[in-house]
Amino acid sequence: MQIYQIVPVIVLVVIPGLLVVGIIVSRRKNKTIFHCLVCLLVFWLSIIIGAMIGNKLNYKRHVLSMADQAGHLMRYVTLIREGEVERGINALDGEINWRLKASAWGKDAKEIPQEILEVWQEAKVYYDKYDVVGYDYSTDASLIRNKLNHVPWSQYEADKRVFQARYKTGTPQIAPGLDISQWIGPCVSLDELRGKVVLLDIWGVSCKPCIAALPDVQKLYDRFKDQGLTVIAIHGWGGDFKKISQFIEKNNYSFTVGVDAGKTVRNYAVFGIPSYYLINKKGCLVWGPEHEVPSQELIESMLEE
Repeated sequence: MQIYQIVPVIVLVVIPGLLVVGIIVSRRKNKTIFHCLVCLLVFWLSIIIGAMIGNKLNYKRHVLSMADQAGHLMRYVTLIREGEVERGINALDGEINWRLKASAWGKDAKEIPQEILEVWQEAKVYYDKYDVVGYDYSTDASLIRNKLNHVPWSQYEADKRVFQARYKTGTPQIAPGLDISQWIGPCVSLDELRGKVVLLDIWGVSCKPCIAALPDVQKLYDRFKDQGLTVIAIHGWGGDFKKISQFIEKNNYSFTVGVDAGKTVRNYAVFGIPSYYLINKKGCLVWGPEHEVPSQELIESMLEE
């Protein structure tokens, strides 16, 4: 029995039971102790009954709140389904404004609990991307925006913005370096691979889509390796080296595999896996992140450059 299961038993059964036993034993021997134990039992039972009543009332309020929220959401979605998309979105934005205001903190953003901070970091991205106004709520979205100015970007969002500022400008830039803790096969660096096309596959041994796509990656490697294609499959966010190497060996994958030491996924702004990138013969990142294996035609066109 777990500790969280034992505590209610002690509170509801053991303590009142001990008080009852004490009352029975002291009834004839010591009237003072008897009366004290009776008072304690009555007090304890009052607490238990009060807690049960409070819990029932809280549950009722929770159910009513859930029903009320469901009603609001249905009305908003009805607007969208009936073609009044802007009104529906504004209504939902108003709901977001109201709930964020209810979860706001004091002057210092350091006061925010981690769970709430993560929601506000999502909100920072949302308000930055969309023109959030609101509808039928007194809360002005500008109040929320003022709060969001004190919220730091999430680590992923900060990495993504750095990545996009450098690699999504239309001008090819030298690909970020690889931060690898262990290699399965020969150790490589992107500098050594100038003159080759590099397909970078960031994957995970526990990721089903990653595993399903690896045979296609192997086929690309088999077809184009003699023409200058190199494949580097990097296991993101570290991992069990023994488990990874056994998996690679069992499936007879012959491309180079590395285990990320931590910075590779950040340098490449990886959010979901598998993520694929293509690096041209000059060492510039020209394609990715994408979540599907590149086509043979794309690989051929890069090899011909």
